[in-house]
Amino acid sequence: MTEPALLAILPPPGRLTLGLACGEGRLARDLRDLGHDVLAVERSPELVRAARKADKRMGVLRADVTRMPMGSEIADLAVCGDLDGLDAALGEIARVLRPGGRLCAAMSEPPRLGALSRALEAAGFVIEALRDEPPGRLVVRARRDA
Repeated sequence: MTEPALLAILPPPGRLTLGLACGEGRLARDLRDLGHDVLAVERSPELVRAARKADKRMGVLRADVTRMPMGSEIADLAVCGDLDGLDAALGEIARVLRPGGRLCAAMSEPPRLGALSRALEAAGFVIEALRDEPPGRLVVRARRDA
């Protein structure tokens, strides 16, 4: 299920959007339908197969979000519908985003706000938007500082 609150904070499409921890690819397909050029990233072989089967045109990379085998500063946007351990992946997400690139994420079990803010700041992000929609589900947009 793609969340309206997450879609509402997305910036317009840019050069490349990464769909992180994409699962079976629903959010990545929704992003593509909104005009984004998407590369989906998922570590589970079963979910990678399901995403590829659901849409043969979409690029799906089997990789852990904490160690993505791609160049630095290649994407304008990284989107994640639900990533356990987001804080552990922030440094790697910052590496693959260009300066000024954005991370948009929804968290069903978000860390405390202070801890999340410190983790984002330590990875070089500045929070631009933060929503608790629906209640108990945190949605954040952060910009990678230049």
